[in-house]
Amino acid sequence: MGMFGGIAVSKKGTLSFGWELFLPRIDTVSEDRYNAYVEAYSSALRVLPEWTVVHRQDIYTYDSYKPERKAGDGFLKRCSDAHFDGRPFLTHKAYLFVTYASRGLIRKDGKSSGLFGLSGSGERPGTEALRGFYSKCSEFMQILSTMGGIASRELTTQDWLGEGLRPGIIQRYMTLGGDEPYMSDIAFTPDAVRVNGKQGLAFTLGESSYLPIEISDVSKNEALSGFGTQVLESSGAKIGPMLDCEHVVNNYIVIPPQGEVQRELEAKYRRMNASISARENAANIGEIDGFLTAWKKYGLFAVKAHTNIIAWGHPSEGMDLASKISAALLSMDCASVRCNYNLPVLWYAGIPGCGFDIGEENLMLLTEKAALCLMTYETFDNGLGEGDLLFCDRTRNSPVKIDVDEVATLRSLVTTYNKFICGPAGSGKSFFTNKLLRHEYEAGAEVFIIDRGDSYEGQTAIINEETGGKDGFYMSWSKENPLTFNAFIGFTEWLDADGNLQPDDNGVNFILSVLKTIYDPEGGWTSYNESVLKQTVRDFVEEAIREGRTEENSPVMDDYYNFLDRKVKPLLSKGKYMVGTDEVGSEIFDLKKFHIALKAYSKKGEFAFFLNDPHPKDLFKSRWTVFELDRLSQVNDQKFYSLCVLAIMHAFDWKMRTSSGRKVLAVDEAWKAIMNETMAPYLKGLWKTSRKFSTAAIVITQELEDITSSDVIKDAILANSDTRILLDQSRNRNILLDESASKDEDSDVRKLLSLTPEDINLLLSLNRNNNPAYRYREVFIKYANGTSGVYATEVSPEEAIVYESNKRKKAPFLKLAEQCGSYIKAAKELSKK
Repeated sequence: MGMFGGIAVSKKGTLSFGWELFLPRIDTVSEDRYNAYVEAYSSALRVLPEWTVVHRQDIYTYDSYKPERKAGDGFLKRCSDAHFDGRPFLTHKAYLFVTYASRGLIRKDGKSSGLFGLSGSGERPGTEALRGFYSKCSEFMQILSTMGGIASRELTTQDWLGEGLRPGIIQRYMTLGGDEPYMSDIAFTPDAVRVNGKQGLAFTLGESSYLPIEISDVSKNEALSGFGTQVLESSGAKIGPMLDCEHVVNNYIVIPPQGEVQRELEAKYRRMNASISARENAANIGEIDGFLTAWKKYGLFAVKAHTNIIAWGHPSEGMDLASKISAALLSMDCASVRCNYNLPVLWYAGIPGCGFDIGEENLMLLTEKAALCLMTYETFDNGLGEGDLLFCDRTRNSPVKIDVDEVATLRSLVTTYNKFICGPAGSGKSFFTNKLLRHEYEAGAEVFIIDRGDSYEGQTAIINEETGGKDGFYMSWSKENPLTFNAFIGFTEWLDADGNLQPDDNGVNFILSVLKTIYDPEGGWTSYNESVLKQTVRDFVEEAIREGRTEENSPVMDDYYNFLDRKVKPLLSKGKYMVGTDEVGSEIFDLKKFHIALKAYSKKGEFAFFLNDPHPKDLFKSRWTVFELDRLSQVNDQKFYSLCVLAIMHAFDWKMRTSSGRKVLAVDEAWKAIMNETMAPYLKGLWKTSRKFSTAAIVITQELEDITSSDVIKDAILANSDTRILLDQSRNRNILLDESASKDEDSDVRKLLSLTPEDINLLLSLNRNNNPAYRYREVFIKYANGTSGVYATEVSPEEAIVYESNKRKKAPFLKLAEQCGSYIKAAKELSKK
């Protein structure tokens, strides 16, 4: 074999072009997409010259996971690396070779294989023929690209032959997937090939009798499908990515002259019909007659085809390999036929560019679509190849890198970092979110969490211990140590050039949300009484600025409370308070009731501490801070609890706008305290502007119904979250499959979450077929651009202990940490049990 400008030239006068194919992820392809692939290949085959050989080769070899270790890696990162270090997994490379051959080469049997010596054929193509073949190959790949959406890369000479110590595809195939820069110790027997201590065996599909009566391009993955759902894969996937051993699948399609095939079949039909044994041949006669009839009626395209699987391993693994391949073929309803006499010939024909040496006796006559149904049209999920998140793909349990922030944005998967996470109790939501936020922290982000239920207590303690108290603050409200805020922080920026409140300023929306939460007028807030409220805030801010107040001597809630009594009350009681150019009175705005409600938050009220600190302490100095609100939620005042949640978010908003670098705000179940229309404008502003400040705003909830029951979730949060993350939703199967729900778009969670039918099939397949060798829970991730996938949240034993949220289960960890004075030591000790 020689190379000329990326074209493989054989001594028999053939020329081969090659491409590497980039396939979609397994279990994510729709039936229509599979059909499109087959139709594209079918159309593309018809443009190639007669006797062209199309060789599709899929190579599956083992690799092992090697973690990227860095100085300064934290305890949990080191535990994760150790847990996955050395884990084996299959890799997949897909190639397509198109060879310009001749009738003489194709019609020869395996005895003429180049394995037994090379000689010229005397049928070398001329210059014009070569130019025409190159043009047809280009047209062939263009059809695959435009019609089937199949991505590819043309192979270079370096790809074919390798470079330096890096072997090329020819050498890797000949050494059964080896990476060594040399070839030696290749030996054959009729049923085996041996290379460098590895032994290969083969199974073939070379006769139509080996195939089922009906063959389809797509099959149902029974393990992942359920009632009302189906997860699909190509029929050939069972001998491709689903076959767990090192192997290669070779699919050959030879394009004979259609007229010649028709004449041969008609001649065979006549011979068999006239034969003395015609009765015994009745079945075959019927098949030929049916084929010829369909050919004329539907314009069928006939090809000569062959498929084989060559698998290898240690010689002692032969029986196990044979059992795996037999089971895979039988699951396709194909006969399991092991090659016991000519494996060396099949192995040689599999060398890239040598497909013409397959031998005519190994080819069967099929329609092109039947032959194409034996190919594989998907590959493993290899993640994004880069990113800050390390999860496992569901097929191989192999660690893969994905991303929901910067890399996802660069790949045009999302435009914002915001995320919506939904998972019921027991679905692994706490493990997933702990892992997600830890990766964010390790990537350099400042992480702030508003939580109820101590879900992040263990991880916060680990971070605090590792950083010597610099990071890992765990703030739990108490009357002795309350959280304090300034509702007028940033007030100097609230007015525009005309002296009016800026409607899109988050500070303005925050103070209005606070005031409208404290006081709920009879009949609710209307455009009339709200305009008065806004005017009071505007007048108060204007006076503060006029008096020279700055951020250093910022006004507080008590100042606003006194301002109402001092400036607004006298005018409003007389009907002389100016709102724009209109005079209004107490009939529009009941200042007395508003003042009474506000008193609780003045310096004389029950919550005097809350909004009257002109310079509250910086709650965000730590890069990992958790606000635990369980005790706060027990305060017998729901409005105060809601305001605390909102105030924490506003303090974060100020931090977000005034500091550089990546930031994360995760609001766990505490978000329900602010799911009302009063606070919606503020939340919408926070979620919409987070992108400008490299911030990920995350909401975490348990119930899928929360989406439809809250306009805050629908309009303010979900609409501005480009990544939707869902855990086990099996209990919501009826909601997700309810076709009648589509009539009401406001209550159809599928539309609100932008879930396609394929997404729902994937979502409802979570945890249906988990590998018992590993402990993990699966998660469904959907990006804004439509890309979706399922990944496994698997953690090390130490991480499992630290991430535990169940109070009873994590009690031994907390107790041991208190006894030994170290959370890290406690996690290490308990992980050994």
